[in-house]
Amino acid sequence: MIASVATAFVTYVLHAALPVNAVELPFENRDVIRQFIPEGWAFFTASPRTVYPQVYENAAGAWRLHGGTLVVPSGLFGLNRSQRAEGTEAALLVSSIPKDTWQSCDTLPTNCLNGMQPAVALRNTSTLRHICGDIGFVNQEVLPWAWRRSSTVMPSTVVRVRVTC
Repeated sequence: MIASVATAFVTYVLHAALPVNAVELPFENRDVIRQFIPEGWAFFTASPRTVYPQVYENAAGAWRLHGGTLVVPSGLFGLNRSQRAEGTEAALLVSSIPKDTWQSCDTLPTNCLNGMQPAVALRNTSTLRHICGDIGFVNQEVLPWAWRRSSTVMPSTVVRVRVTC
């Protein structure tokens, strides 16, 4: 009985997430389903092709990817979740960068960042401030799996900014 109810529930949720089609389920009301489960299937899956801005910080003249794993002693081996807010923090900073300051880059993003001067000065007003200093933002598509052993570098757009906290 429980398996039947769970199967029916999953079927209705999945069907509500699909585009309009010729199949109609009995007693289906998509609006009610979307009201209780608004994220649909997208909550559980994300496209691997989605481009998220990567944050690089200039430490002692060398660019390194900002962030890292949560499982370190300083993060209480994953119990301190404050680092999870860095994506939102980066998105807020990127949204305040003028679009005309981004530059195309056909080589390694760190090479392009080395040849640039900070385009704008930003103030980080987040509650938890992890992104500060000489920062480079990079938008770059993920290298396709089939090309993983090649020396191909995907084109990107980069911007160098000065972030004060």
